[in-house]
Amino acid sequence: MFFYRLFLLFFLVGLSYGSLAQKAKASYNIEKEPRSGFLIIPGIKTAEINASRYYMYDHEVSVRDYQEFMNYLKKEQKYDVLNKVQPDSTKWIFEEKVPFQKYFYSNIYLDFPVVCISYEAAVEYCKWIESLINKSKKDSRIAVVRLPTNFEWVNAVYWPHPDAVYATGAKDKLVNEKQCYLANYRAEAQIYMQKKGSLIPIRPVNSFNPSMVGTYNMAGNVAEMLLSRGKMKGGHWDSEEEDLKVAPIKNFDESSVYVGFRPVMYYVETPK
Repeated sequence: MFFYRLFLLFFLVGLSYGSLAQKAKASYNIEKEPRSGFLIIPGIKTAEINASRYYMYDHEVSVRDYQEFMNYLKKEQKYDVLNKVQPDSTKWIFEEKVPFQKYFYSNIYLDFPVVCISYEAAVEYCKWIESLINKSKKDSRIAVVRLPTNFEWVNAVYWPHPDAVYATGAKDKLVNEKQCYLANYRAEAQIYMQKKGSLIPIRPVNSFNPSMVGTYNMAGNVAEMLLSRGKMKGGHWDSEEEDLKVAPIKNFDESSVYVGFRPVMYYVETPK
């Protein structure tokens, strides 16, 4: 079910990219890891990753993704982990408009980013994805899945735009030539909620156009946890323009409605 859903999700996403993204794929050879749907991010070799490329979710982990994780824990009766990874209802600030239970446990907001979860919960999710991939593969490599380092996150933005200011795929713009916003941040969210009558400022994980490398919402919507505990990147729905720039690293103390996450993956060879 997990891999079927991922296949269907990325198939539909692929159809929605439009001609611009298709041209980008032709020009920059965007690929996806065939067993999991992670996008291939080319061109690095660091102390953390001894490889020529790594992989990243094209979207912020969604409520749908996270529900499947929690359902797996229930099925396997891993209640100690399940208790640790539950979204924190006390951090949900939209209760009068959208009840906590409706956002996290109904089918209405499945494609919205999961929020109000701890750093430990994000780590546990990454471990789960890692185990699924390693159980499914048939070669000698071992997949490692975790939160991204700052370098990995920034590299996914800078390829192929090493001078990018924002992670929108438009280098130094948050608004395009038609005066359409390219990210969900304070100015855009306020206008969107007024025009569309939206109850909350958070948007689905595949909103706006993808970047040139194929990722959605790395600027705005929800900020994204880094491997370094308490650090986040990208800005969120209530951020000012300055906080959406690629360079800043922001701090967070605990789970909140402003912070989600996006895993990365790389392969290591098994010792012979």
